[in-house]
Amino acid sequence: MKTTRNFIIQQALKAARDGHKTEFIQLVEELDFPHHPISTLDEVWLEAEYLYQQGKYAQAHVAFEHFMQDKKARSAPSWQRYLAAHRQSFVFFRQGDMLDSEGLLHEAEVIIDSDSSLEYRRSDLLVLSAYLLEELYRDYEASYTKHKEAYSHAVKHENWHRATTAAIDLGRISSVREVPGHLEEALTWLEQSRVLLKKYPNVPASRMAMIYEAIVRFRLNDRVKALTLLTQVIDESADEKTADARIMALRRRAEFQREMKAYGAAEVDYRQAIKESMGAQSTIHQMLAHKDYANMLLMRSADGDIAQGRQQFARALKILFSLTPIPPQNLMHMAQDLVSKPELVGKENMPMYLQKQLDKALQQATESSPPSHYQRSTRYEEFMRHIDTLKRILSRYRYPIIKLASCAVDPVAGAVTGDGDEWSEPIDSRTLDTLRHLLEAEDGLTVKELIDRADISESNAKESIKRLRMAIKGDLVVIGKVGNANRYAVNTGPK
Repeated sequence: MKTTRNFIIQQALKAARDGHKTEFIQLVEELDFPHHPISTLDEVWLEAEYLYQQGKYAQAHVAFEHFMQDKKARSAPSWQRYLAAHRQSFVFFRQGDMLDSEGLLHEAEVIIDSDSSLEYRRSDLLVLSAYLLEELYRDYEASYTKHKEAYSHAVKHENWHRATTAAIDLGRISSVREVPGHLEEALTWLEQSRVLLKKYPNVPASRMAMIYEAIVRFRLNDRVKALTLLTQVIDESADEKTADARIMALRRRAEFQREMKAYGAAEVDYRQAIKESMGAQSTIHQMLAHKDYANMLLMRSADGDIAQGRQQFARALKILFSLTPIPPQNLMHMAQDLVSKPELVGKENMPMYLQKQLDKALQQATESSPPSHYQRSTRYEEFMRHIDTLKRILSRYRYPIIKLASCAVDPVAGAVTGDGDEWSEPIDSRTLDTLRHLLEAEDGLTVKELIDRADISESNAKESIKRLRMAIKGDLVVIGKVGNANRYAVNTGPK
């Protein structure tokens, strides 16, 4: 039995090395890792690669870390170390941790430089480098050039999978370039991807090519063709294990229908995208579907739409803040929506000073990651400081309802209601900040501690405690003293 298992392990490693994804997955599933103890470093690597291929990136990251931290990994075959570095770089990229992604990308390049047999994989790194240029430096022209380099390299070394996906990426990025004829060029690249897909079929890549073509067609006002392509993706991928393409197509079709003011049809697609992304545990898709649905509801503004839109936006924020780490680009997109549409949380809950803070932090975050490699570490640190400001501002709107012992606080509505709606009090954003600081402090806070924590003046701290007592009444309690100072806490009821 041991010989059989070792044989399967070696065959799975060979399939991974040669890029035979389907065969690799079948072999690893025969190993039955969930019910069989992992005893060798090869098995650690195989489990990590399997999780990666299944799209379980957070779990794959942990498994690859386990592999890379083992001293024996230094003597592992170069292709195995290369793939571990490449996978980790991609996972960090997805998480928005661009500097770590760039560092591992360099590590993977060093491995390729030391082993000529891996040269055909260099196009994979060129593509990832193009993604970093696009997301980290906002340099679409440099990203476009890097994608073209990846495509040429992949064709030269007959890496047809990468050539196909590079052509699709060139179609995608061509559509956003600010040059004459960019949409027509996008269609040319997507047509080239279809030529390659006929020779070297790849269902997921084919789905993505159709989605990007639909986006280009819609921008060229060929709306019928665009909707037809998305409907084809949705129908043909209904029974597939991987739901990404179908959910993305549902979201895009909803977006197009929203722009066409076909709100009923758009609503059906948004709800279906939310339902399917929940089932597939695809949190990014779910968050984006909630966010876009919220925007649609505000555009339609029928009876009940505004309140429901605010609920959808709050759900999107809650999902965003559940991600570890929070992807900066998604955070910025959410902030941009709120800057342009403060109605998403209610203008009354978005005072002018807060709108200005949010707008300023968003501009500074955008400007601190320009299309330049100059002082990139310093600029990235500056970028992340502004991202932290965005987090602090947006975090106040992520909880639809805060339940206390004898009342409930609705941050979006800016209201506090007693049990059974016996009474109602308004609560402003500054007082909500004080409430959140107290909820986050396990041992309560004195006024001095609140001053330090919230970075406010003594008079503002005392006033906020006074306003909070008026809003939540007996749920603000004194749990002790520090000298002559009261230590305040919030009564949330039975644990």
